[in-house]
Amino acid sequence: MITLPLSRNASRVDVKRILVCFCLLTFVVPSWASRILKDETGRSVTVPDHPHRIICLVPSITDSVFSLGASDDVVAVSDYVK
Repeated sequence: MITLPLSRNASRVDVKRILVCFCLLTFVVPSWASRILKDETGRSVTVPDHPHRIICLVPSITDSVFSLGASDDVVAVSDYVK
């Protein structure tokens, strides 16, 4: 294999390109992420990492969800939530 000598500037540009690609992949890949779980009946269920619809059945969980700033994602609450 033949290698060409590189100047210092060329190696810095390559390192910058690699770092930019790494950062882009780091932020893009989690948006595609999801988990596949099996429920009690053995069915496979795909659960996204960021759900867009949340149903709160316990008042303390509802308070936590609102405190985290995800109030727009809450679509239903139980009768016990005031």
